[in-house]
Amino acid sequence: MKKFLTSVFTLFILSVSSFAQPQPPDTLWTHTYGGTGNDEGRCIQQTADGGFIIVGTYNNDAPDIYLIRTNAVGDTLWTRTYGSSYPEWANDVKITTPDNGLIVTGTVCMSGYTNKNVLLLKLNANGDSLWSANFGSDYDDWGKSVCQTTDGGYVITGYKSFGYFNQDIYLIKTNSTGTLSWERTYGGSFNDQGNCVIQTDDNGFVIAGSYEISSADGQAYIIKTNQNGDIVWELTYGNSYYDNVYYIQKIAPNNGYIVVGRTGIANSNGDILLIKLNLSGSLQWANNYGGSWNDEGYCVRQTVPDNNFIITGRTDLPPGNIQDLYFFKVDPIGNMIWSDTLGGNLHDAGNSVIQTTDGGYAIVGYYTQSALNMDFYLLRFQGELILPIVLQLTPHNPPITIPAAGGSFQFDIDIANFAASAFIIDVWTSITNPSGTEFTIISRNNMNFPAGATISRDDLTQMVPASALPGTYSYNAYVRDHNTWETLAEDNFPFTKLPGDGAPAHNEGWACYGWDDASTFDLSPLTFDLSPASPNPFNPSTTLSYSLPVSGEISLTVYDIQGREVAVLFEGNRAGGTYEAVFDGSTISSGVYFAVLQAGEFRQTQKLVLIK
Repeated sequence: MKKFLTSVFTLFILSVSSFAQPQPPDTLWTHTYGGTGNDEGRCIQQTADGGFIIVGTYNNDAPDIYLIRTNAVGDTLWTRTYGSSYPEWANDVKITTPDNGLIVTGTVCMSGYTNKNVLLLKLNANGDSLWSANFGSDYDDWGKSVCQTTDGGYVITGYKSFGYFNQDIYLIKTNSTGTLSWERTYGGSFNDQGNCVIQTDDNGFVIAGSYEISSADGQAYIIKTNQNGDIVWELTYGNSYYDNVYYIQKIAPNNGYIVVGRTGIANSNGDILLIKLNLSGSLQWANNYGGSWNDEGYCVRQTVPDNNFIITGRTDLPPGNIQDLYFFKVDPIGNMIWSDTLGGNLHDAGNSVIQTTDGGYAIVGYYTQSALNMDFYLLRFQGELILPIVLQLTPHNPPITIPAAGGSFQFDIDIANFAASAFIIDVWTSITNPSGTEFTIISRNNMNFPAGATISRDDLTQMVPASALPGTYSYNAYVRDHNTWETLAEDNFPFTKLPGDGAPAHNEGWACYGWDDASTFDLSPLTFDLSPASPNPFNPSTTLSYSLPVSGEISLTVYDIQGREVAVLFEGNRAGGTYEAVFDGSTISSGVYFAVLQAGEFRQTQKLVLIK
């Protein structure tokens, strides 16, 4: 415990000293990717293993969609290009659930460069194409932003053209396989466009973009719709020059929206525009940032735990012929905390920024190597501060291996509050089994945790039964704010259960001892889950495992590739827990089938392959 407190106290002092004079975070590393032409990274997402997915366009002279998968330090794991004999561009990528696949939107040329359609591209986790869909007119239509909706489908925004001199904001809603559900357009008599769309808690949508008043003047335009695309409210913002907003994010918890873009100033120059709205669309504040030339903000994110905002974009440097990536942070009312410019001696910009799981940041954009060569630009930044609550799990005698007959292991848990105020906290531990299902073990709720206090429980003993699945497990611990449910700290360590048979070493199940004597435990799953079938492919039968965190009405049904019902494996009320169902295919022909678990609004599908 003494070593734990010494190390975290040292880190805390270092972070507090940085608050006195806020400085930009240190750059951990940068990478460029691309060929000999002009390549541009448009969007970045972090993957579960700490790596990154980046999408953009490869070779803008004859463009293809370009997808890069990296590890946590930016090394390329694989790349994919998508295209045909006609050009294609990508603007946005999201990681989808529950398959951890990818959804991409952009633009595809249907014939030469004269007829462009919105493109929706579904990929698996390895970047392999599963399906694609096109939407639009006979003119130029672009997809700028996509998000997965709560019903498992997708919503896209961009613009749709009506002739060569009139385009409207385009909102497209599809089902989970890309089939069009409905589409809407919004705008006036000139060129309007949607740049970003998000789904709201009422299943409606908010779009950020621009609305042209004339061929030389436009305003920032934000639209709130209901779930059918009907306008609920709209806001325009701007001056006598051209204004546009590129990105919108909902502010947690239920505190409105933050929007970033550009506002025009004299002589064709502009500043970065940051707008704060409440949930009803009323303007709360708007601030400008930048120098005396042209500056634009392309992405904004709310940061945790400080509820500030980070922004990336571009800034022109005197005398206006050099452009750098611009990265800055503001507080919840828009006051500048720190700013930084990065890049070379030509034109560079940041198009997308995220906060990483360790509290740092990552940005993707473009870096100009020469007048004819522009590359993807990926930058990784260190976190700025240590979270006020620190949690550490320390296993005894790692690596931990449990025999086939079961056994036990010991560990310590230490928690420290370095904040200036008290917290009311919940603490719990859980186990994630080899199939990915997570179960609660210890739960301690509604505990007062004063400033400067510590919680230490040494020599806790965790039992592991002989019936536990063989494979690698994760032992997890979490500290949560009891009032807001925000996770304040977490840690984990692995252990392994060996396969085999034999007399059980004990009959105590998953009991855990040492926190106030014998600890209660709850083996209810934390989430709904339908695990992959085993075996798969199969002949003639296979087993499906599914987990229910609460009791309720559920169904587990198998369909053929035409969507026809083949078998109902279970339908009715079932208590929370983990269950198995056997699908017998002895009376049906070989082919592809789909098992669907439905529980309220939750729906998950697993593919089954019967080979005879």
